[in-house]
Amino acid sequence: MSEAETQIFRAAYRYFAAHPSPPPMSDQAASLAWWETAANDIAAVSASWNNHPLIIRLLAAIYEYLEEKAKEAAHELPQKP
Repeated sequence: MSEAETQIFRAAYRYFAAHPSPPPMSDQAASLAWWETAANDIAAVSASWNNHPLIIRLLAAIYEYLEEKAKEAAHELPQKP
């Protein structure tokens, strides 16, 4: 693994560490603000690596994982009558 690849993995890890717990998708107000920030941060991290293919793939995988977490969290909340 090259030094650049190591640093890219670290950047992806720092992104994930900064965004570990998305709000449930059912909380629309919190969700909108959180996802907007998460998307803006992804763009900034990706741009800092000149949109290197590895950072793009890592961040896309993290974003998809966070979407799954948010969907699961929405199902765990009590449903409103």
